[in-house]
Amino acid sequence: MEDNNRDYYFLVINKENNRNIFFNSLKKLYELNPNGNNLPFQCVWNKNREKVNRTYEESKKLHYEKFLQKC
Repeated sequence: MEDNNRDYYFLVINKENNRNIFFNSLKKLYELNPNGNNLPFQCVWNKNREKVNRTYEESKKLHYEKFLQKC
């Protein structure tokens, strides 16, 4: 995989309060939880409301580490 400036975005809508809407992206997720039943990982959206600036390499490392924790 080569370095790039692309990202994958999520639009998050709270199913209990559809006025509670925000977005985030793979590179900007604050926290990921490894989950062997829901590969590659699970996001707790309340913990990921704030965005973190990461480079491509930093993001790739975080995602691989979380994926490998439950594989």
